[in-house]
Amino acid sequence: MNENETNRVPREFWAELYHQTGLVGGLYDTKPTKSYEIIKVHEVFDEPVDPYTELKKAHKKGKVIQCANKGIDNWDDCVKPLWIDTLQYRIKPEPKYRSWTAEEVPVGAIIKHKNDTVHRYLILDVDKEGVTVTFRNSLKQFETIHIIFNFLGSWHDYSLDHGKTWLPCGVLEE
Repeated sequence: MNENETNRVPREFWAELYHQTGLVGGLYDTKPTKSYEIIKVHEVFDEPVDPYTELKKAHKKGKVIQCANKGIDNWDDCVKPLWIDTLQYRIKPEPKYRSWTAEEVPVGAIIKHKNDTVHRYLILDVDKEGVTVTFRNSLKQFETIHIIFNFLGSWHDYSLDHGKTWLPCGVLEE
């Protein structure tokens, strides 16, 4: 490339500059050394940049969007986000669970793998490392196994009402 040639900076750079500063400029590579120089501040997009594009995509996919007044960390769920500049938006954070301790395990509860609609395990006992459960195997015989606490957390749900409602195994962290 000779010194008279210029390369346009990618659109993503301008979008980030606009979101951070509200300014849009003409930034070009004017030298082979990759030093940049502002030529002229002007609108470089054919269409306006939507700062909520990624959030709108997440909302269409079923993610819960939360909003709050700018500068205030008091978030509320938005059923129909307005996408206005006086509010800040985010995807609602997923709840985080930690594994049960031995004292927290609901002995007598039914557990299941999160996406399994067939197999169920009954918690019989608990010790310092995990839980002992019983279940019916493929031969329709009862088996008893031991599951360590760390394995229970993100992979299983439990029920205290014979499977009417299911909750994640573990304790919700605030």
